[in-house]
Amino acid sequence: MKTRISITLLICLSSLLLTNPANAAVTSTRYIEVSGLGSVKAIPDRVTIQFSATSLKESTKLVNQALADDYKAVHEILLTYKIKNIDVKTTAVSIEPEYKYLEDGSRTLNGYRGFESYTLNIIDVSAAGDIISSLSEIPSNDISINSTASYVSNINSYKNKAMERAAFDAKSKALVYAKSLHLKLSKVMIVIDYSPSYSPTPVGSMAKSDMNQNSVSLDMGYTLIESSVKVRWAIA
Repeated sequence: MKTRISITLLICLSSLLLTNPANAAVTSTRYIEVSGLGSVKAIPDRVTIQFSATSLKESTKLVNQALADDYKAVHEILLTYKIKNIDVKTTAVSIEPEYKYLEDGSRTLNGYRGFESYTLNIIDVSAAGDIISSLSEIPSNDISINSTASYVSNINSYKNKAMERAAFDAKSKALVYAKSLHLKLSKVMIVIDYSPSYSPTPVGSMAKSDMNQNSVSLDMGYTLIESSVKVRWAIA
């Protein structure tokens, strides 16, 4: 595992002379401050799919029926892959009139456009490609796959590992500089964490027709979890 390192060295000597004669003393604060970076590669173990159904019909009743039929087909696919109801969420629903505009500026009702969007969380990432293919093959052709993203469910464990490596990196460098300068490290004075936050990563895919396969092939890749820390040690 490759660890990238960012190091900043600061050796600071300062003194303060107290002006009160009764308490006159000289104090000295000496420290070494370094920063280090640790990283870990995490393989995504969850996939999120954003998909939607849209239908144009002559009446709102027919639109509602079409959307209901689409969801019934979606639900059957989810049952096939043993996906729980808690893992699918409706995010938007709308039905609006759609008009056709004529050359004279007038308009005529073209029908009613129904739209419903969903978010689907997939735990078995190996089945994600098959699920996408099954959704896109629903006979009504009303279903569109809008986006696919992967994420790491237990990301905190990877963050902790990256933090450990960053802290080890910082201490290793501090010891090297202290030894080179004939100094001795004392207690830790300051620890500042600069670790970034992480969000789901878009998943690259290749259509099944391009791959001559029966399902979409997903490129999961990996997520690089990084941690950066700045640590200040007092010099004994």
